[in-house]
Amino acid sequence: MSFAQVLLEDFEGSPNLDGGFGGLASTAVVDDPEPMGTRGKVGRLIAQNAGQPWQGANLFLNPDVILTTDKTMTIDLYSLISIQILAKVDAG
Repeated sequence: MSFAQVLLEDFEGSPNLDGGFGGLASTAVVDDPEPMGTRGKVGRLIAQNAGQPWQGANLFLNPDVILTTDKTMTIDLYSLISIQILAKVDAG
């Protein structure tokens, strides 16, 4: 049995991050917001109170992710407030 982590997106190149969905959500690639942050570029999603409760963004990974044996993915998430998140892996 072996375990290996593969970095799928670091936002340093040209990430396939869409403009947001659910009304007023918007996305951008920005510098790490953490003071003295070491993560370089990160994807940012800004949701608005006036928008739909399911606001979000799509991140299209290239190459496609094959989740047949190991069905686990992890993300680093930074927020200034407590939030709920739902992630979905979908074959396009």
